[in-house]
Amino acid sequence: MKENRLYYLLQSHRKTGITIFGIVAIFFGCFCFPFVNLTKILNDTQKQISIINLFTCLVAYAEVGLLSGYIFDKKKIGVVLLINVAHIIAGMLCRYFLEFGEVSNTYNFTLPNIAIHIVAISCICICGYLHAKKQIEENKEV
Repeated sequence: MKENRLYYLLQSHRKTGITIFGIVAIFFGCFCFPFVNLTKILNDTQKQISIINLFTCLVAYAEVGLLSGYIFDKKKIGVVLLINVAHIIAGMLCRYFLEFGEVSNTYNFTLPNIAIHIVAISCICICGYLHAKKQIEENKEV
């Protein structure tokens, strides 16, 4: 099996890896929120953009989960879950302050949008984390 160069790079430069992980995770947390808007009625064009946003968020957060698995491979899943929830909330706060005073905050930051975003994105990140841990274990066995 092919060795994972990214894993070894992140392990050898941990502080830089954690910094890059934080920046990337908060960036996607800011610009992917809400990945599904449950409160606003969308027209056809907005629905198409929403579908593109959904798939972009899924891919982005799967990669964030993989990065968390490579960086925090020795941490327990509960700790990684807390780290994921923290970066999701930090990204959402950045989004809130970015659009502070705009009407979009009234329909984006509703309880259903916030709750489903935190739960769904956490699940996606944890799946990416578990996949990365599995890859790491398979590489150690070879």
